Amino acid sequence: MPYKGHEAASYGVPVVATELLRQQLGWEDRRDLIALDPRDPAAFAHRIVALYRDPTLWQTLRDNALARVQAENGRADYEAAVKDVLGLDRLRQPPGR
Repeated sequence: MPYKGHEAASYGVPVVATELLRQQLGWEDRRDLIALDPRDPAAFAHRIVALYRDPTLWQTLRDNALARVQAENGRADYEAAVKDVLGLDRLRQPPGR
């Protein structure tokens, strides 16, 4: 899981990332983040500046990304993942439980 996108979003910082990172996150371009081709550093820099200067876009990306982080990283999700890794769901439950 690409935690750097989640970490930035959790601090309220909109994410400008590569298309690869966008795909790994499963987030939507221009809704949850801005995704660009890393082979064009000038375009990358331009989009960062444009985002910084557009308070409406900044707030929209910030809010949507934070909502994604909250929806995708709840306590129940982590408990289920830990149980799966430890094989706790496969253990036999005692009678009456």
